[in-house]
Amino acid sequence: MSKLYILTESFPYGNGESFLQSELEIIAPFFDHIILLPKKKYTISREIPVNCQIDDRLTSINLRSLIKEMVINFFFVKYFKDFFLQYKSTRVRLIRSLRYFFKICSEGKSIYKKIRIIDSTDSIFYSYWLKSTAFAVSLLDKKIRKVSRAHGSDIYTLKYIHPLHHFIGKKLMIFSVSNVGKKYLEETYQIPQQSVKLSRLGTTRLYQPISNDVSGNLKRLVSCSNCIPLKQLDKILMAVTELAMKNPKLNFEYIHFGSGPLLEDLIEKTYQLQLSNLNVHYRGFQANDLIQKFYSENYVNAFINFSTSEGVPVSIMEAISYGIPIVASDVGGNTEIVNEVTGHFLSHSASIYELADILDKVVVANSHIYQRALIIDYWSENYNALVNYTDFANRLIHLND
Repeated sequence: MSKLYILTESFPYGNGESFLQSELEIIAPFFDHIILLPKKKYTISREIPVNCQIDDRLTSINLRSLIKEMVINFFFVKYFKDFFLQYKSTRVRLIRSLRYFFKICSEGKSIYKKIRIIDSTDSIFYSYWLKSTAFAVSLLDKKIRKVSRAHGSDIYTLKYIHPLHHFIGKKLMIFSVSNVGKKYLEETYQIPQQSVKLSRLGTTRLYQPISNDVSGNLKRLVSCSNCIPLKQLDKILMAVTELAMKNPKLNFEYIHFGSGPLLEDLIEKTYQLQLSNLNVHYRGFQANDLIQKFYSENYVNAFINFSTSEGVPVSIMEAISYGIPIVASDVGGNTEIVNEVTGHFLSHSASIYELADILDKVVVANSHIYQRALIIDYWSENYNALVNYTDFANRLIHLND
């Protein structure tokens, strides 16, 4: 038994990183003490296990200290040289990349100065994201056990340059949530295979799945995500509208769980729709247990994910735990959770009409093509939180064995 320090964006504050809640509940018994180190602090704070506590030292990092570190790092030769070597070999925007690259370096240095004074005896430092907190952890003494998870947005560098080269060779073990991410890290950054391991996320099903479709001619579609551009929720809305127009004798209901900067725009676009056989509901942010309760009480014909970038969405894991078929874009870790058993893929460049056609096949024409019991079995074998997080906790404890 030992002490585990977990560096997060804001958890347990606010509503973000909700998927860390179930992980924490399962791994907590494996450690004497767990200390959460969030970067941001909000008024809302979620319940945590009794052997966990919050250390707010990272929330005191201010803009002034970040700017100071950014200036120092910008003129630090090895960072500057590394950035431009990568910039020459990629097609990304210079200013955006500079800002992201040196933000991670400067924020990481500021975080490092806060955590290096922590007593690290019999301790493990665990960064939940492969960003500035992971950079900070990588700077700690090589004798200290250091790990970071890698999801999706923190590793796929399509729009910026990542200072990941500076994480390598510092005994930072990276646990990728997907095989796709693992392979990407190995091939893009030449990280040795022994330094990148697969460790899937998982969900805990709270209720019994609904077994029979008693909704008659009503077809219910669901999506769940933040309302941000890369989720392409406006295109989902247009595709669902097209689907309803193609099937005037059926009734459709589209529900979205999640909030964000584009929610008001989506609501405005929905008001402009004038289809008598389509009802659209935006539920905003909902606690995990409420979403699962909805799945257990309402027969959902398909779950839609039309993102342009993904890790392995926890929202899809929750949906398949209730036997709901998935229609998802062929990006990131989606390729590992969506298959011939669980649902149907779309090209990452698919149009709204292609999405509507696939929804028509899955929801209308071949509504019984996916066997819900088999979908649930797939979840149980691959994304069961108890199994996956128990394994992860054991791997943390025996990290240097």
